[in-house]
Amino acid sequence: MANRPPRWNDALGAYCLNFSGRVTEASVKNFQLVAAEAPDHIILQFGKARRGIWGRHLGGGAIWASASARPACLPLAKLL
Repeated sequence: MANRPPRWNDALGAYCLNFSGRVTEASVKNFQLVAAEAPDHIILQFGKARRGIWGRHLGGGAIWASASARPACLPLAKLL
């Protein structure tokens, strides 16, 4: 697995990741993990939906859970 690097967006003048509408606020904590051999295959996404609300998405639509910051920080092993 690898952290997907953001791409420069000229219109915004910033680096961005496409979360397909699941993440709506910018944060340095937003990230996407991808398969090293298939960088377009997103394995895990984590990002800020709005103030105090974070979400995680595993695989291709398997789970999308929004929760307060406390439950969203559970160890990854508990999610699998």
